Parts: sequence; C-alpha cells; structure tokens
Amino acid sequence: AINMSLAETQEVLREAIKVFQASDDLQAIQEINRAFAEKENEIEVHRTDARALIHELTKKIEDETSKITPCVSDDEHQRKLEELENDKFITAKRCNGAEQAVHDLEVKIQQAKLQIKRLQEEKQHVHQETTVEVPKIKHALSLYGSIAHIKWDYDSEESVKGYITRDKTDGVRPFSLSPRDHTPYFITNHLWDLL
Repeated sequence: AINMSLAETQEVLREAIKVFQASDDLQAIQEINRAFAEKENEIEVHRTDARALIHELTKKIEDETSKITPCVSDDEHQRKLEELENDKFITAKRCNGAEQAVHDLEVKIQQAKLQIKRLQEEKQHVHQETTVEVPKIKHALSLYGSIAHIKWDYDSEESVKGYITRDKTDGVRPFSLSPRDHTPYFITNHLWDLL
C-alpha cells in the first residue's frame, strides 16, 4: 500500500500542475487532480468511519462492562459475551470493507500518477517535434525552394500549394495539387515539369 502524507500528495499535485500549465492537456490533468482530491476525501471518510466505529464499540463495551455485576449468571454472561463477539465481528467486517476501499483508491491514485508521467513524456516528445523537427523541415524546404525558385504556401494543409518564378519572361506559375487525388510520384514529376 502507498503511504503518502497529505503534504506529499499536494506537492506531487503542484509539480504536475506546473508541468502542464502551458499544455493542451491541462484540462485532462485538472480532471485527474479533481478525481485525485475526491479519492483522497473518500479515503479520509473511510478512515473516519472506521475510527468512529471503533470508538462506538469501545464506548459500548465500556457501558456494558460497567453494567456487569459480579453476580451475573453464567448464561447471562455467555449471552453478553456472544453479543460483544458479534459486534466485534461486524465491526471487523466493516473495517475490512473500508480497508479494501482505501486500497482500491490507492490503486487509482497510482494509475493517475502513471498517466501524469505518460502525459509529461508525450508533452516532451511533442515539444521536441515542434521546436526542432518542424523548423528543420521548413528550412530544408525553403532551401530547396530557393534553388528551384519555388515559393511554398505553408498555410495550405489540404494540398501541396505554391508558385514557381523562373525569370522575368516566364512570370509566375502557380500550382496546387491534392495528395488525396495524386500520388507523391505524380506531384514530384508535375513540379519538375513546371521547372
């Protein structure tokens, strides 16, 4: 079982919030944090219930013990003993149920921590791609475009689009080809034909 103080749990949550404040996954993390807080509250309620049951039984035993007189018959004594044993059994059963609920909540908390870690790794991967790979590809395309006099339309997400300028006499030759309608081989050959 995971034994973590409230302060440690809050620190983990603060760390997770710091990591994901600028991320698109902030809403998912906030939902995980809310679920995490709800589960912690449920754990505390179960612990409080178990304490209350123990306190209630202890009080009951003390009350019953104070009522017992030394002149109680063996049958009466046996009946009281059986009642107390029955109460003890019921309380133990409730405590076991509460402990199982606490265990289940701790498993969910562990799963939430693993999900937070996975999201952090995914965020780092996306950051790597957007800050390193995309600019590298744009630079390569720009370089190829400068050599071939191709100006790419980077805003066009649905098609390969742009225009070619050769010299003053040829003018501007626009192109727009859909990757859904044409193969990469066809698009390449068409651009070479325009050059």
